Amino acid sequence: MKKGTKVKMKDSFKQQCLKNESRDHILEFGECTGIVIGLTHPELPGVDDVAIRWQPSGLRYNYSPDDLDIVK
Repeated sequence: MKKGTKVKMKDSFKQQCLKNESRDHILEFGECTGIVIGLTHPELPGVDDVAIRWQPSGLRYNYSPDDLDIVK
């Protein structure tokens, strides 16, 4: 995923998090749009996790691109 891409959490990821005691995280960010700010570990080959800055809070969290949908 490229820097600046707008994303939301996939519904399947939100459901998984709700089952794994991450309810508060989903309640806070589950309906938010985030912006990719870059790779989490660009120095590690094969690690494609991305850092997301959630709007409007500005808080940053890391996710697998597989858990995110691109917002058009």
